[in-house]
Amino acid sequence: MTTRTDSNAGQPQDDGNDTSGGGLRKQLEKALADNKQLKAGERARAFTDAGLDTSVGLGKAISQVYEGEPTAEAVLAFATDEYGFVPTTGAPAVHPQAAQIALGHQQLDQVGNVAGSLQESSRLERLQAASAEGNFGQTGAIKAAQMQDMMDRQNNPR
Repeated sequence: MTTRTDSNAGQPQDDGNDTSGGGLRKQLEKALADNKQLKAGERARAFTDAGLDTSVGLGKAISQVYEGEPTAEAVLAFATDEYGFVPTTGAPAVHPQAAQIALGHQQLDQVGNVAGSLQESSRLERLQAASAEGNFGQTGAIKAAQMQDMMDRQNNPR
């Protein structure tokens, strides 16, 4: 016959299945707290969907007195009936920096499309063109840049 020794013998286990009076009360309190938290989140989402900010201004005032259904439609109807709130129509307000960033992305895309169509000539092609034109200053500058690159590679091998 085998006997099992349990180091927690005689102590209640908190696994959520305690059916004693104290355990049931803890379960009820936890369930009520979870329910309250979920309802608060649902209510906040309804105000946000209705276009009201509950941290400032009219949205804050309405959130303090509103006790109705936590849906955007109900909140919007209450705000319109009781306070004359008129929601803004059209596109939602865009943060000014977001608009600048979007414009910058469009400009970069446009430049990228144009730059992709241009072919950059190689150093050798530029050297040949400068030599053919008789431009000794540019020829010397290109050769000097080539020599500098060679020296850099010798001093800093990868």
